[in-house]
Amino acid sequence: MLQSTDPRVVGFYNFIKDKPKNTDGYFIGSSQNQTGLLYVMGGDNPMIQVWLPIELIDYANAAAGTSGDRPVGIRVTGYSSVDAAAKEILRIFDTPENLAAFINRSECDYHQVYGARLQQKLARLQPKREMANSPEGGFWSKYSKDDMARVKASFKDHKALINDFQTMTLEDFEEKYQLVDTETV
Repeated sequence: MLQSTDPRVVGFYNFIKDKPKNTDGYFIGSSQNQTGLLYVMGGDNPMIQVWLPIELIDYANAAAGTSGDRPVGIRVTGYSSVDAAAKEILRIFDTPENLAAFINRSECDYHQVYGARLQQKLARLQPKREMANSPEGGFWSKYSKDDMARVKASFKDHKALINDFQTMTLEDFEEKYQLVDTETV
């Protein structure tokens, strides 16, 4: 349970308190937001969407969506008007206690819903590790039949060699079988 004295809550509270307000006393948001109010979304179903700082992102809910590969924050719907949603933002950021209570009410389900998708995206960003048996970029793209003959002569367990060739990355295969790229020798 997040406490109102948690430095993450206090820091977020202070950050928002420094935001400018309009003549109605509501926090001013981005000009890209159709309401022009901080965290207040308009349209047929007014809502609030509080973008959490990265330190509090574990409290994000799936309903709030993402910004690139990062969860956004907390989305709450069901407000009768943009004015009602703007008043709720004022109430949430009125005290660190209110802010902590709001954050604690979040479903905190972003990682449950999007965790697998996020892992897939992160995996795509990792450099591809070529398999030893890959036709493009594998053993045969760097080494010759003579190199394989030397490996076979040095390591008598051919079943293990074949299994390793089929299942290991080229880098791991090279390390295990003490290969040196013939082009760099």
